[in-house]
Amino acid sequence: MHILITVFFNAHHGGLHDNIFSTIKQSIKLGNHITVVCKSGMFEERLKKIGVQVVTTDFHSNDNTTNDVINAPKNDYDVIHAHPGPSREVALQVSEKLELPIVMTFHGMWADSVVEYSDKLSAIFPVSEGVKDFLKRTLIDDFDKMMIMPNGVNKKLFKPKNKLFKRKDEVLNISLITRLDKDKDFIIQVFYKALEYTSNHFLTKVRWTIVGDGTELDSMKKTVKDITKGQQKVAFIGWKAGKELLKNYQESDIVIAPGRCALEAMACGKPVIAIGSKKYNGLVTKDNWTRGVYTNFGGFGNKMNDYIDGTIEAELEQVISSQKLREELGSLGVFITDQFYNEDQINNKIIGVYNIIKN
Repeated sequence: MHILITVFFNAHHGGLHDNIFSTIKQSIKLGNHITVVCKSGMFEERLKKIGVQVVTTDFHSNDNTTNDVINAPKNDYDVIHAHPGPSREVALQVSEKLELPIVMTFHGMWADSVVEYSDKLSAIFPVSEGVKDFLKRTLIDDFDKMMIMPNGVNKKLFKPKNKLFKRKDEVLNISLITRLDKDKDFIIQVFYKALEYTSNHFLTKVRWTIVGDGTELDSMKKTVKDITKGQQKVAFIGWKAGKELLKNYQESDIVIAPGRCALEAMACGKPVIAIGSKKYNGLVTKDNWTRGVYTNFGGFGNKMNDYIDGTIEAELEQVISSQKLREELGSLGVFITDQFYNEDQINNKIIGVYNIIKN
């Protein structure tokens, strides 16, 4: 089977890229061929390294991109998997011209005029029940095409350290793991509240590690310096992936992260405060874990309009003050990701849909 995947993104890397890449790797493992339509850059090079045919485009002309896809060296496509934004317009054009079945994933609170073309889709993949409910408010029909396909976790890579990590001092390491771009501003603003709180109340007990990069990096460094006045250690270590990211998860005591990163940290047995670009889900516990599942751990909500002042400070105090609680929540995170977020199982379901609808 030859699968055509179309994707548009602004950032060089992130959860969207990792989500798509995991589906591609599993598809190749099962003997399928892949072509991806995307912008040039780091993701393109990453795909080429594993033998994926890439049609690069700036998406300025959908007609030109569609022609490039149709005239690619290997163009015996069987099915199309589209993602929102300009890339879905290309996917719809190719689908119409080549009479190919098409599925589409919705990662958050955007509908991209799906009401105008839902009848052309063979399946619709919201990443959570919250996203599904959002789409239902937009769609008039075709509810029956929706199938939840959450972002998964590479359970072979992201897992707890064999032995409990022992640090040389009593200082706890809290990691913020996210892209540092404007679309993550809600996460960054809540982080500032957390940093101010620890600087005032846990100055010698906490240090911070910021894992990520982006357009807001320089501004963040300045604001962090203003908040801490240089008294609390905050290390900016850049974007990490693979085993380097695993090492950071395992050497953290508490992780603050959105979406996929929140799930990876949970899989590593760490207590997680989940903050997405749209919603504060908070410390993941037995009492509220379903809220995280519903919103894709922060991808669905109303930002500060949903946030209650003082929440992250109160939750940080709980988890900083109790090693027992940190261990309990770490075990809970491993169990949740085992039960619901194994990426191989999720990708196999997606590939199963491809097989059902393919030409």
